[in-house]
Amino acid sequence: MAVASSMWSNLPLGLVLDKFGPRATKSMSFLLLIAGALIMGNARFRPAQFLDMLIDLSAIHVSNLFPEATAIVACFIVGGLQFSFFIFTLLDLAYTHLGMSMTTVFEAYACVLFLALVGTLMTEPDVPFEASTNVEHELLSPMHLPHAFKEGETSLLLSTPELEEYRKRHHLPTDEIFCDGNLRNRSFRTQVLSRPFLLIVFYFSIHCLWCNVFLGSITGLLRWKGFAETKIESLLAKLAFVLPGSVVFIPTVGYILDKCGYVYSSLICTAAALSFTLMLSSLSTGWILAGFVIYAFFRTTLFPLLFAYLGHRFGFQHYGALSGITFCIGGIVGLLQTPIAAIGDFHIIEYLQVSDVNMVSKW
Repeated sequence: MAVASSMWSNLPLGLVLDKFGPRATKSMSFLLLIAGALIMGNARFRPAQFLDMLIDLSAIHVSNLFPEATAIVACFIVGGLQFSFFIFTLLDLAYTHLGMSMTTVFEAYACVLFLALVGTLMTEPDVPFEASTNVEHELLSPMHLPHAFKEGETSLLLSTPELEEYRKRHHLPTDEIFCDGNLRNRSFRTQVLSRPFLLIVFYFSIHCLWCNVFLGSITGLLRWKGFAETKIESLLAKLAFVLPGSVVFIPTVGYILDKCGYVYSSLICTAAALSFTLMLSSLSTGWILAGFVIYAFFRTTLFPLLFAYLGHRFGFQHYGALSGITFCIGGIVGLLQTPIAAIGDFHIIEYLQVSDVNMVSKW
């Protein structure tokens, strides 16, 4: 339920994003984060799993400022989200080694969030940036034609051999599988009912489910293998290091998305999911650790693939709503992770699974 509610929250935030822009959305998210931190620090009963800290996606609009490298920019943004797992290590250090109380830790965290809120109010744009088509043509044309040319001349620009070569390099034939005409900045109904959107929703829902099943059942899986508690704690500590460390895959994932196209990238992502599943079936510690690394690569690929594809195929006019719907459906499908975990008798799914964040559940 906690994972599902986290994903559902992206839909209302996405609607706010489309209506009011990045600044209002991020400000609202920071206020929710601050409120959640204060509640968690002062609550007598601590149902932490229902005090989800909402994460807004408006920063993904930065991708549109770099149309030549949209995918790798999305990778860096999602990489920041991956690196945020490190916050649990910091909380653990403050609570365990510095002797700070839970209330003090979360109040300090709320202060940091407030400073980030101030920075957001001062720097974030009110609306996403949309590149002008004419400017794009001028930049791509080797003749550097001025703006004084009429719109009727656009067909000449579009027919230049250089532009044709540019399209061949950046739009692979395999991308046509997902193509349903030009869907950028079309009506919301046209976009949400298009084949590319339905396909990416289906793809993301299945892969996100498997991504969350891993985190929800890894402790039970290791115990089911008969490992000693000390060995389990050691493996989980390594996993806690690998997850934020997955930021090292960002350049590789961005390069794959930009150069290989979305179909090949989705196949690589699926292959990574199958690979880490097979590795985790082993009793060898080495193979399990390798599975952790491949899982981190899979997770780092999945979310940039979604965000970059939505921006590339549909533009940013309804980006918040489309990403919100995708996450909402993914959250509904994600409710299946509990019965899936029960198949292997992995019932220890109600606890936070990474050792560095176990202190949150203890609180």
